Amino acid sequence: MSDEFFIDFDNQLLFNEAYVIDNGGIADVKEYKFLFEKANKCICKITKNNLSGSGFFCKIQDPKNEDKIIKVLFTCYHVFLFDNIYNCHEINYSIDNNKKILNLDNRRIWLNKNDNLDYVCIEIFKEDNIEEFLRVDEDLISQRCDIGRAVEEKIIIFGNKYDDLKFDKGIILKNINNFCLYNCNTCPGFSGGPILNQFHNIIGIHKGGYKDKKFNMGIFLKFIYNDMKIQNPLRINNIINNPKKKFNISFIFRIFTYGIIIYLIFAFVIRYKNKNKNDNGIKK
Repeated sequence: MSDEFFIDFDNQLLFNEAYVIDNGGIADVKEYKFLFEKANKCICKITKNNLSGSGFFCKIQDPKNEDKIIKVLFTCYHVFLFDNIYNCHEINYSIDNNKKILNLDNRRIWLNKNDNLDYVCIEIFKEDNIEEFLRVDEDLISQRCDIGRAVEEKIIIFGNKYDDLKFDKGIILKNINNFCLYNCNTCPGFSGGPILNQFHNIIGIHKGGYKDKKFNMGIFLKFIYNDMKIQNPLRINNIINNPKKKFNISFIFRIFTYGIIIYLIFAFVIRYKNKNKNDNGIKK
């Protein structure tokens, strides 16, 4: 989107100009500088092949054991975008201007390539030294939650513009299936960033913007979490580090079938040759 829609404070904060002017501006800057300082420690830039997007660290209930809290990294699948997840050992990311590498071996990974969900969730360990984590709106991912209540809710969206973390604020305009539509300003690099409500709790993941239609679209975390609960998470090292392939019945059946065919052809050729020999012997 055009820069004319934005006002930069200290070359860090990105605001919707109309909102800042209508609401005093200075007070908003003070309030959101505190949030921005926290966000700088738990919202990251993810890079792959000269392309980049956003991701964020948070704590959620373990989808397989809701009595346990786990630390995870969320982003969009189209940001992660590996044709073969099992060939991927690590991802490059930067947080608070520090470049890091996240090794994916031995981690649980949930993902869904479907355009209606489009997410990746990677388990984070203590040794990753992530200091801050965003809060999840627990009510919004619960089965009791009515997503309809989110319409017209004030939100804040974070993402990376080039190498800088930015954010803007707006309201949710409409809900369509898994998606929420909102009027925040964004730019390339915001995909995978968090959508926060007015209490600074995560309610969704930013998917993309549509300049011609003048709205942005995100995926509610509730639907992502529900998908995670019915999935069996991947463990990349189980396939990469284990040279032994799993017993494959169809492969064994094909080998057996090919063996039978070759045996029958060979037996037919031998029988045909023996018959010719016998016929020649009789003629003599």
